[in-house]
Amino acid sequence: MITASRFRPLLVVAIAMLLAAPMVPVTAQDDGPEGKIAFVQDGDIWQWSTDGTTKVIEDGNATDPTWSPDGRRVLYARDGGSYSNLLLADVDTGRVTRLTDNESDYEVGSPDYVATSYWAIDPSWSASGIVCFISDAATEGLAMQLWILDPDNGQAYVAADDGGDQGPIEHVSIDADATWAVYTVFAAGGLEGGTTYVSMRDINTGTTYPIIEGPQGAYDPAIAPDGNHIVATIRDEQGVSDLWLFDRETDELTRLTTDAGATNAVWSPDGEWVAYLRWSGSGFELWALPVDVDRGDPAGEPQKLVDAQKSMDSTSGLSWVKERR
Repeated sequence: MITASRFRPLLVVAIAMLLAAPMVPVTAQDDGPEGKIAFVQDGDIWQWSTDGTTKVIEDGNATDPTWSPDGRRVLYARDGGSYSNLLLADVDTGRVTRLTDNESDYEVGSPDYVATSYWAIDPSWSASGIVCFISDAATEGLAMQLWILDPDNGQAYVAADDGGDQGPIEHVSIDADATWAVYTVFAAGGLEGGTTYVSMRDINTGTTYPIIEGPQGAYDPAIAPDGNHIVATIRDEQGVSDLWLFDRETDELTRLTTDAGATNAVWSPDGEWVAYLRWSGSGFELWALPVDVDRGDPAGEPQKLVDAQKSMDSTSGLSWVKERR
């Protein structure tokens, strides 16, 4: 969810691609998840894999990483304090390309500067190569809307929209074919109050469907590669956040975790696991849970992948890709 921490002023530093001394990860199990899971800590992008946990992008202001389908590039947002841009980094060469230009030309800090600086956040890269992200650039009232991006040429445009959402949106996730997008909607008070729910949109037609609600909100959805199953966080009457699985064909909603404080779910590329962040009391931990989508239940016990880190950024979410061959 968008919070003050997402938009805190930060010093911009030069980006360097490297492999750094890792945090100590939890030992991988033989029957555990595979691939690479990206997350943000201290404004840098890290990855978990079965080989360990390493830093892959040193930036200081990085948020919202998403892997390219082949795992060779990372698209992410860089927080500029009053704006953010999308950057594309090649993991092998270290080459970084800025894809958006959202900082105003007016004097920094002036009303005109604030009014004409924009945000680009939450990119999600589909297996088909299309990216969706959220931005208020060049939209009436600076509303956060769904955009579509071709990362190879940097061209972006506002996605089709039937106007059915009841407020600003964030945390988009798209399916493998770039047909369906799911995201969080702020309703009945927007960012200042009210509640949140999860909406689904046909990217081609713009038709929207509210699909998941909760006693104290539903948010941070992730759509499975098959496009038929969505995991989202639901906050219960006591304010505890857990993961629930929604089946589009049956409209069934089933619980995956209990009293876990779980958020920011992401599917594995094969659709058999869900990774998520879990608050431990001293920081966020990275966990993974096997899921049987046919039964609508966990397929085994959750596994901790990375121990609690105080500086792990829960607003930036996770991205999962296969290991490169």
